[in-house]
Amino acid sequence: MPRTEQIAFKIDAMLAQAGASAAESGQSLSEVDQSIIQRCVELAFQRAEERGDGLPPTLQDFYDIALEQPEHQAQTIALRYERYVKGALSFFNHQSNVGFENRITNVDFKDLSQNMRVFGMLTALEAVRNRMYANFERGVTTWLYIDEVQSLFGHPAIISYFSKFWAEGRKFNLICTGITQNSTYMLEHEDARNMVLNSDFVLLHKQSHLDRKSWVDLLALSAQEEGYIDDSIKAGEGLLVAGGVRVPLKDDFPKGALYDLFNTKATEIAELKRKARREGAGL
Repeated sequence: MPRTEQIAFKIDAMLAQAGASAAESGQSLSEVDQSIIQRCVELAFQRAEERGDGLPPTLQDFYDIALEQPEHQAQTIALRYERYVKGALSFFNHQSNVGFENRITNVDFKDLSQNMRVFGMLTALEAVRNRMYANFERGVTTWLYIDEVQSLFGHPAIISYFSKFWAEGRKFNLICTGITQNSTYMLEHEDARNMVLNSDFVLLHKQSHLDRKSWVDLLALSAQEEGYIDDSIKAGEGLLVAGGVRVPLKDDFPKGALYDLFNTKATEIAELKRKARREGAGL
């Protein structure tokens, strides 16, 4: 990737993260703030290049440079980042040890504290974005699955970054799939609605009354089509929207080894575990 593009992508990510951080205290980034952040990112890359070790700059470089800037706004920006540079929340302040050499890479935020959730999501999205460009140059398609995608719509800055990433990815062989059980919250955002409308496929399973109404309004579903996602359907059934085509899905997956492998029903998984323990004890 050309150096100028790499810096531009990093500026986008830093502006989104700084905007989300400022929003936590009810503030927003001014044009002065954005200019300072851009300057500090560019200087961080310049210093990293001058070091000659071939390593990209870290958050520490950005923080140190922000402290050196003459504007008082720069000191505020540095202060917002201080918790990510020093102390218990500084684990992103290092060179990345995450490799994308394997065919499948899983990024799990389950154990990430709420204070670091926004930072972690943006860091992961930026890493995927870089990998997407690298894969495109190799002629390789990138597949991205985001569970609980509604969590990305908590801050306007992240929404803006993610919606741009979603739209841009279509041009670089990115196939992105968002998964959520909270449609109403996500579809409250115009960017999310536009992302859905610009998606090639939408797969809907059983929806609550409020979620169902949101989908009916957005996709102009008929009464018959709404019936395919109401409370009467079985697990696995639903409606596939592919362009102008709407296909009802019926599912009767047979019980067996594959069913047990794919099953996520807590009660049935618990029963399988109890059965395994009984068989192991010879009961």
